[in-house]
Amino acid sequence: ARLVIETECAGLAAERATAEEVEELRTALSELETSGADRERGIRCELRLHDLVARASRNTVLGRILESLRDILRESRETTVPASGVTARTIESQRRIVEAVGNRDAAAARDLMREHIRAVSERIRKVSASPGRDSTGASA
Repeated sequence: ARLVIETECAGLAAERATAEEVEELRTALSELETSGADRERGIRCELRLHDLVARASRNTVLGRILESLRDILRESRETTVPASGVTARTIESQRRIVEAVGNRDAAAARDLMREHIRAVSERIRKVSASPGRDSTGASA
């Protein structure tokens, strides 16, 4: 569900975002980029980016569905973000999504969000396949 919903939100955001919303996305991205090893801050920043994309899509139905999934989205970050903070790969992925939205490139925004969600899903599968470990490497 997340793959379909967030992918569509990204495309719609590229088509509909105001200049102010694009600036908010860039600011949130900058905060993510400077979160460094602060894992909790990085998670908050990444969740904010996803929230801003959903809001910029101007689709209240998709926004409400994502809002209802908020706890699940938070849990996925808790599972996939390592103790050292949000990975460079995730930050680069988010940067490319924000750039596509800012460039009004709906196709690229959809493709990049799809790629990002698939990468997160793969990390969740890998962590889940490692018995007794979470993303921080700690025993559960």
